[in-house]
Amino acid sequence: MKQTYTANSGQTFTPELESVFTQTVPYTKAPDLPSKEGGYQFHKKWQDSDYIMIGNDEVKFLEDVTPQMIDWFFANMEKAYYLWAPGEHLGFQWEAAPNEVGYEGSTEYIFETNHFLPVHMKRIGMENYPFTECAQHCWIADGTFGDTGYGMRLIHMYEQMEGGTKWITIKLAKKSELAWIQNYRSKADPKKTLEHNEYEAGRFRDFLPAIYDLWKDHPNPYQNITFDLRTCKNSDGTWSHVSDNKPIISHINSK
Repeated sequence: MKQTYTANSGQTFTPELESVFTQTVPYTKAPDLPSKEGGYQFHKKWQDSDYIMIGNDEVKFLEDVTPQMIDWFFANMEKAYYLWAPGEHLGFQWEAAPNEVGYEGSTEYIFETNHFLPVHMKRIGMENYPFTECAQHCWIADGTFGDTGYGMRLIHMYEQMEGGTKWITIKLAKKSELAWIQNYRSKADPKKTLEHNEYEAGRFRDFLPAIYDLWKDHPNPYQNITFDLRTCKNSDGTWSHVSDNKPIISHINSK
């Protein structure tokens, strides 16, 4: 009999409009840090692309959280997605789990408070990172709204600071899709959207150090995934991850 680990950790997927339990929990706002002076500059390879930044970079200080914890979280989101933003993270399941495909191509299917459609978040390689400067760690994904084909590119970057982590969020969209996205986002409560970003950043210290510590010595690398999302600059000024973050092949076969 072939046995495999299913990366769901008991999570359930309930679409937002069917969920009546949407209460949030108290949290402490993560302190703001200055945005990058002068903004982020597109690498020459991307200057004629269809992508533009949506707003400015959002920069926070995550006290008592390390970049290694965040690397682990992005590989093991089924263990803590609902703890990240209780009452606003309403549905989660892996479509392609990291233990099967590794970092690149891993995809989750989510519902959050302001989404009227499910969002497919697919991690993509650093060859899709468009800027000349990058933080020490980087997670980059394409989000698609339902089956529309429209979406946004989301970048989370982070690096060690004394006492915690500098957390940077950047959103990108294609100029050709901007009108559709603006119309879609106009249906949402902009105050709730902003507060959701604050909620996520503020919640990290409440759950991540504790759950990371619980899992850190779990011996099965197929159940306890490790990503190394540290970055390095290439000779042409583009960026890569230092690790290929390939999947662990660890199926158990027995008769």
